[in-house]
Amino acid sequence: MRDPITKIHVESRVIHDIVIDPDHAARKESTTFRKAKERLKEDGHYKCFICGTDKSIQIHHFVAEFMFENIADLNKAKEVAETFDIYGYGNLLKSQPLTSIEDVRCLMALCQTHHTGVDHEDGGSGTGIHSTTFPS
Repeated sequence: MRDPITKIHVESRVIHDIVIDPDHAARKESTTFRKAKERLKEDGHYKCFICGTDKSIQIHHFVAEFMFENIADLNKAKEVAETFDIYGYGNLLKSQPLTSIEDVRCLMALCQTHHTGVDHEDGGSGTGIHSTTFPS
């Protein structure tokens, strides 16, 4: 016999994530990034990977953060993109070298809430992936 279902409850955690961010050029949309966004749209992936909405979509550098563009090991990034192949591009493009972290294999579509969002009701805790330790 199964145990009864536990009622929903809230857990609060405090994590101190100290990251030393490298200097990088000011963000400017590259041709590679623009083409990757178009590919995501054409292939039906321009919706939030977390909740599925197609509102307020932003593109997250999933495999390597933009700030690591000049220091990322692209061979390792390619391995990660093939292992965590969220849209199938890692396998589809496996025979092609990865030359930029702005390649479609390295990107994830997220809504603003799940990308950079903040829950202002509780004083500013993060609701987006950039408020977690994941990007670091």
